Amino acid sequence: MGSIYLIRHGQASFGADDYDVLSPIGYRQAEVLGAHLSQLGLTFDRCLSGNLFRQRHTAETALAQMDAAGLITPALETDAAFNEFDAEAVIRALLPAMLTEEPEALEVMRNAGQNRAEFQRLFALIVGRWLGGEHDTPALQSWLAFVEQVKAGLDRILDSASHHDRI
Repeated sequence: MGSIYLIRHGQASFGADDYDVLSPIGYRQAEVLGAHLSQLGLTFDRCLSGNLFRQRHTAETALAQMDAAGLITPALETDAAFNEFDAEAVIRALLPAMLTEEPEALEVMRNAGQNRAEFQRLFALIVGRWLGGEHDTPALQSWLAFVEQVKAGLDRILDSASHHDRI
């Protein structure tokens, strides 16, 4: 029986001009991941990543650690089906309707790095609305569409995998 390992990317650069970059901690997390997988002697038949930079950089860094340890590593494949949902689009689409209940929300979201706890509270509310589906807009990918996107990517992997592949 084969195996699929799901690994989240390292810490991104919250509050930076470009969120889609690993923070120094995120880069170190990717190195530690690669070293840990090397210590386990784990090898993969295929390795896939979403096409976001932080996802690819995590995978490439971990694979480099494994390669340096003498393990054979496959080339990294990318598939946008495994990209994270577009949090910025969700916020932009759903935040305006919340402003009557949360009048400070816009200021908090604009200065998320200085208001981390309040940002997290508001983000959880916004994502809850998105998950519930009652606030869907035509321009925004719905939660159900996002789940279908990921499922389609997983189905493609399973359809092309042998019974013993480690992916």
